Amino acid sequence: MLARMACWCIIVVATILSGIQTGSYEIEFKSGKNYVGKGSQARMKVSARTHSVKYNDSVVSMHWTPAANRRAAFVDEYFKMAVRGVNNANTYNKIWSPGRKIFMSMWR
Repeated sequence: MLARMACWCIIVVATILSGIQTGSYEIEFKSGKNYVGKGSQARMKVSARTHSVKYNDSVVSMHWTPAANRRAAFVDEYFKMAVRGVNNANTYNKIWSPGRKIFMSMWR
């Protein structure tokens, strides 16, 4: 657990220091499942590797979309998740993106 937290901290610090653009991404696996996330292209690659190893499921494709800012990236992440949902047989995502609340608040 501590090693995982340290790895995450390194990614966050590296992203901030390098000014890497944020975005959202979708990773598709051989099983037909997907994983949707938010972050840089480097973060997408880390997620692909992590989920591939964790679930013994080879990556078939990765798609990254740039966003103007973090808020837009979260909303785009939510839109991608909405296609397959979360916590079901179609995806490795367990919870909705914070973009869901952001999007819903835009329509109140």
